[in-house]
Amino acid sequence: MKKEFDATLTPEELAWLKTHPDQPLKANYEGPVKPQPKVVQSAFEAPTTFTQWKMEDLQYGLELVSSPRNPLQRDFNRGQRMFSKGQCYNCHYMINKGGGFGPELTLAGNSFSAEDLLIAILEPSNDINSRFPSTLFEMKDGNTVAGRIISEDGERYVVQASYDPATAQDVMKNSIKKRQEADYSSMPIGLVNTMNREEIMDLLYFIIQVAGMDKDSLNMTVFEDKPIFEKGDSSLIEMISFSNRGNIHYTLDGTEPTLKSARYQAPFFVKTSASVRAKLIDGKTSSKTIVRQVHSVNRAEHGLDWKLYRNVSEPFKVASNQQPDATGVAYQIEVRSIAEAENNFEIHFEGYLQIDETDDYKFYTKQDDAVKIYIDNKLVIDASSRRWANDSATTTRLTAGKHRIKIEFYDNLSFEYLDIEYEGNRLSRRQIPGDQFHRSKPAL
Repeated sequence: MKKEFDATLTPEELAWLKTHPDQPLKANYEGPVKPQPKVVQSAFEAPTTFTQWKMEDLQYGLELVSSPRNPLQRDFNRGQRMFSKGQCYNCHYMINKGGGFGPELTLAGNSFSAEDLLIAILEPSNDINSRFPSTLFEMKDGNTVAGRIISEDGERYVVQASYDPATAQDVMKNSIKKRQEADYSSMPIGLVNTMNREEIMDLLYFIIQVAGMDKDSLNMTVFEDKPIFEKGDSSLIEMISFSNRGNIHYTLDGTEPTLKSARYQAPFFVKTSASVRAKLIDGKTSSKTIVRQVHSVNRAEHGLDWKLYRNVSEPFKVASNQQPDATGVAYQIEVRSIAEAENNFEIHFEGYLQIDETDDYKFYTKQDDAVKIYIDNKLVIDASSRRWANDSATTTRLTAGKHRIKIEFYDNLSFEYLDIEYEGNRLSRRQIPGDQFHRSKPAL
């Protein structure tokens, strides 16, 4: 992450940071990105699987990547995280940062289809970009050096290594036995083999959507590197304007940003659960509000237990003694990471909801296909027959303390989606923070 961030700085800014490591880069700026402990960073990622993906494995539904039936069917932010996970920033410049070893990809979606992009990722040597050739040096000592020549003089070549574009190596001409153009791409194969199918689709969606951003309009987005993180860790928030006018203003408490709200200047860390709302404002006009929720949780205490039931023939008829097909813990209410691209299943979430202040709370759901929510064994939302409805909402009075909550979600065919928000008289509408869910109720 530090390398990615440093790539966005000017040489002058990098020099300043080297000589003034304890001073801010600019007013109200916390300084460069600092690497977080690796064990914490990966704590909430889905279990890593390894699949040697082939084109025929991923072709189904590829035509829907560019134009999904519903915009929520694809996850732009997860696509950006996959761009980072696949180490694409190391070699490719995208939007506002990245390397120069390979072609810039900011506008790639204008020239290439989802299928073209996928082929280039899975089989990079099939069509080598002539502007980014790789050279193979056979050395007199028996070693081999491969990379891209970035400069030369009478004595040496300076070669950029494909596996680490941030470093360059001097190759002395009098030590070379043979030099030839490589017949393979410098781009490694298998970069998406630790992603699942839907993550790869989101990666393609991200690349295509970036190219379509209208710079004449007020378009912006917000990236978070970790939607869920352990207490004591943090999430890096980065806001991107695709326009050449206006300023981004944001809030962290879920309220609507205005010109009086904080103005975004540089990436920053959030160390607690937050509802990030941002808007690009230019005079009296503004972009739509972008909302991102980050969840700071204690894995030993927070979250809801979930159970997955497959091959459900009739919704909301799962017997109480039926054994689930899979179980786990969720730190935010969503279903795609549990049963992505499956059909005819139910997920049951159970635990306790912490309410900090006695008030009337309004709960909202958006779902595909159906959901029921029980609080203290009382049915408060019944959206059991509403496929991709507008917000289902209900208001209920809750006292301060922990309340038993059960959420039953059912999906029949195709796309699955669930989002739950709440608001109170003194609480702006937002996703329920992960640290408000508990798996057990403490003894009185």
